Amino acid sequence: MKKLQRLLLCLIVVTTALFTALQPAGVSATTTYFSSKSSDGYISYVSDAANAALSWSSVHDNATGGITAAANESRSGIYTNLSGTFITSVSRGYILFDTSSLPDTAIITSADIQLYVTSKYAEMGATDYILSGGTTAVHPHDPLEVGDYLYTNYTGSFGSLSTSSISTSQYNTWTLTAAGKAFISLTTTTKFILREKAHDYDNVVGTFNYSGGAINSYIQYYAYEAGSSYYPILNITYTLPAAPTVTADAATAIADTTATLNGTIDDDGGYPAGVSVKWAYGTTSQTSANFALYDTVDANFAGTFSTGETPSKNVAGLTKGITYYYRFQAKNTTDTTTSDEMSFTTLIEPTVVTVSASNISTTTVRLNGNISNSGGEVCQVRWGYGETTQTDVNFAAYDTVTALAGSYTNGDYPYYDVTGLTASTLYYFRFQATNSIGTTTSGELSFTTSSGVSEPSSVVGIPTPTTIKLTWTSGDGAIQYMVRVGAGAYPTTTVDGTQIYYGTSLTTTISSLTPGTTYYYSIWGESGGTFSATYITCMVTTQAGSTATSSSGVTLSAPWRWMAAPNYTNLSNIPIVYDAVNATADSLNMPRESFWMVIALLSAAFGGVLAYMSAGESGRGQQSQFMGMAVGCALLILWWIVQIVPWYIIGLDILFTALSFRAKREMD
Repeated sequence: MKKLQRLLLCLIVVTTALFTALQPAGVSATTTYFSSKSSDGYISYVSDAANAALSWSSVHDNATGGITAAANESRSGIYTNLSGTFITSVSRGYILFDTSSLPDTAIITSADIQLYVTSKYAEMGATDYILSGGTTAVHPHDPLEVGDYLYTNYTGSFGSLSTSSISTSQYNTWTLTAAGKAFISLTTTTKFILREKAHDYDNVVGTFNYSGGAINSYIQYYAYEAGSSYYPILNITYTLPAAPTVTADAATAIADTTATLNGTIDDDGGYPAGVSVKWAYGTTSQTSANFALYDTVDANFAGTFSTGETPSKNVAGLTKGITYYYRFQAKNTTDTTTSDEMSFTTLIEPTVVTVSASNISTTTVRLNGNISNSGGEVCQVRWGYGETTQTDVNFAAYDTVTALAGSYTNGDYPYYDVTGLTASTLYYFRFQATNSIGTTTSGELSFTTSSGVSEPSSVVGIPTPTTIKLTWTSGDGAIQYMVRVGAGAYPTTTVDGTQIYYGTSLTTTISSLTPGTTYYYSIWGESGGTFSATYITCMVTTQAGSTATSSSGVTLSAPWRWMAAPNYTNLSNIPIVYDAVNATADSLNMPRESFWMVIALLSAAFGGVLAYMSAGESGRGQQSQFMGMAVGCALLILWWIVQIVPWYIIGLDILFTALSFRAKREMD
């Protein structure tokens, strides 16, 4: 075991030593770095002149210089020396890195250049040393050429470090600016030039000492030839962008022929330059794979959008009342992503239908309509009515035209209550619905106000020991009803006796009565404050035990409705259905009670058949049979609740269902 431990320790030591030898000084183990190429170096130009000011332009602006092939060092700055004549020299350092191994989609988040500085001089004053890049891809050349000396071939400030911040005999770091990071090539060699700022970069002649000695402003650093421990190093941190993620949002500003398509860049994939987008839309839904098959597709990707931004597209030339589908794509350097599909329907004018007037009396009426289609948005309505028929284009010519009002959508039934009409008069009416696209006028219908108000008919009284339920059929022209009770005699006027009900319902229940007592009721119809000239009466005696006496003197059976006629008046609160069924029964000369019973039984049977057929193939499976019988029984129970069918009908239906299932099991 000890031998194994020693072996592992030796491996760790050897590995650490090898790694340290290969890793340049000052470079983090997690840093992506590039060593400079062997073709790095510096170019100097030297001028001999008694007057340095006269020689500056010939040195600084010279088109060529002499390449210095130092054994291991490179320079940047101004050098002066007094040796018989005054000598001025400008040196510019060139640092080259092969960065072609970077991924083509790399996003450089940070970068810096490290130079191992061996010496620095600042006799001309403190200055900065600036990294720049070539104005063209060829400058500087690789390997260097004397023509690379010309300063006009370089531009920009990609990073700088002041003389006071520079330390000798160690690495110094130039942090690259955003422009410097963008200058790094992902496909070839990245080439920088290092220049002294105060004189060379700013093109300002230095102050020289004629009394003898040297006055310099420069730094000297190790080049590639100094070896792996002193290479100029380019450190780069980068990320690789992911495919963008996007969401298509609901369209806005929808009109009849225009709309705005919207989307969100949920994540641009980390690409700093953002993503570009392309839109597609049409009248046929398409999968993301069939993006190009939409009726209209943008020719190119466009725009620049980052995470959280919301690209949009205004589209025109659409057809009103048509559903359109759309998606968009977002593209970065890594991939292209297609959004989910959204749809919208362009707007149209509303579609409307006039519905027959209701609650017709001598002076009042309710006008009715239906919004079949609001056109895709909320609409308002107005009504027109009068004694003269009008075409739709002459809507405004009706005797009365209301103002636009309300908020209606698909399937709504707007209505308008009219007062102040004339009895026995024919009126015509329409209504209009308006949205942002236009106005639609309904068809014209008519109604005739009643000549008067008639008393109700077919009154029935159903007693218990302490309650009496009265039901009746509406009278012509009546929209409300007054019920009054007298003690020992029927009330004969609308102020006689005691008022026990006044409202629009066709039924009322009087409670807290005395068992075995006879009550006398009179009922009037009313409309617009006018009561019917006559009234209908009903005498009912509350039950003393199990029976009671009706107004006709016939003994009524006890509760449970064993053989009682259907009390269809319980449905009077549904005026359209109630009146229609009663009218049909009357036209067939069939008692209304019998007709309501037929309607109840047929609806239960028909509902059961529909449930049976929708639950499975006809004739197959107990599940479909059970569904049909259950629905039919449920409908019968509803009819029993409103007192149309007696309870024993439900019992027979349940018994039939049980026998059917038993027969089915025996057959199986």
